[in-house]
Amino acid sequence: MERRFVLVLVTSLSAATVVEGCGLGEATEIDCITPGPIYDTQACREVRDALDAGADGADGSDGEPGSSARSCGGVCVENAPNDFHEPQPFWIGSNTSKAPLFCPRDVGAFGGGRSFADLKVPSSGCPACVCGDVTGTCSPTPSSILVRAATCETPQAYTYDFGAPASWDGSCTSVKALPAGAECPPGSGVLCAQSVYISALPDPVGVGCEPVPPPVPSVKEDAPSSDKPKPPSSSNDAAPRWGRVALSCNGSEAGEPGSCGASAACRFELPIKVATKDDDGSWRYCARHKEKGIHPCMGASYTEQIIVYPDDAKIDTRGCTACECKASGGSCYATFAVYEDDACTTLVSADGFSSIKHDCNDVIPAGRPIGSKQLLDLQFVPGTCHLIGGGVPFGTVELDETKAETWCCDPSSAY
Repeated sequence: MERRFVLVLVTSLSAATVVEGCGLGEATEIDCITPGPIYDTQACREVRDALDAGADGADGSDGEPGSSARSCGGVCVENAPNDFHEPQPFWIGSNTSKAPLFCPRDVGAFGGGRSFADLKVPSSGCPACVCGDVTGTCSPTPSSILVRAATCETPQAYTYDFGAPASWDGSCTSVKALPAGAECPPGSGVLCAQSVYISALPDPVGVGCEPVPPPVPSVKEDAPSSDKPKPPSSSNDAAPRWGRVALSCNGSEAGEPGSCGASAACRFELPIKVATKDDDGSWRYCARHKEKGIHPCMGASYTEQIIVYPDDAKIDTRGCTACECKASGGSCYATFAVYEDDACTTLVSADGFSSIKHDCNDVIPAGRPIGSKQLLDLQFVPGTCHLIGGGVPFGTVELDETKAETWCCDPSSAY
């Protein structure tokens, strides 16, 4: 494509040209000293070379290099002190939804990284431990079942073993049945079936209780205030939170190198930000120390020290001791029934008894047949579950200072 310069006006500070063929379509008036990729064309470079040549002739230096005819298109930012990276656009403010997630175009930078400051740690109270229900198992097999040749009021009497089979599950059984009119001892004339005695049930086994939910409650911001204990919650109310967030952007030059002299660089102007109640953040130019950790700020310009951390710099060792519960009490209850027939149909007697106390029932009339027996409604009656420990907070939240980043900022650049 043919390049054609229609007009070139050279001064010591600015230039304008109408360029056809700069990749912009129709002939357009553009300022070829404006930084940006769309102006980085061969035609514009030739214009800038012409400007340099005109400026060199205008200062009467006989061919010696003169000062640049181009001014900084942004702001002059002082170079960073030794041991610091070059200055970058840097935003810091409250960690709210208003905080920027990405670097805006108007600071001349793209990408960037987020970091944090002002770690806030809620109080590390633990919820009240809650103990669950007491559980246990009952056996239906008493140690002895006796048919007595006397009423229950008579402490000493001849007895006949009316015991259940081994591993009895309480269901109907006719084992060791007695016929009607049986005598004890045989031929004594004393009727056997005058009362039936059953020993106490075995104590429950496997009695215990557990915390709810086991095994360790999560840390809560505040312990429950109501009188009734509340179970631990899985909420994240006590997680440490960052109060402030920072965004650093990849700085880029706004003008030609050297337009601000040897001690500074031409950078884009930062956005002017008016702080509000919900958004108190602001931009400034800052330089980051090349080494991790906390370092002093050096030099006359970058005097504002800001220490930030990556999100994983939190070291949270807090927790709650495990809740411990212990059961006490608890017993077994059932109903023991005796029948005349061998199929548990014709009832002789039925009475409740437990693992706490035996039972005895008179047979009326004496001498009735004792044909079968069964155990009904066997159940475990729980005692009390006692809290014996746990729910005590421990640990701390600390910052890993080896991950700290030191930024030193120019207060005069803050907006």
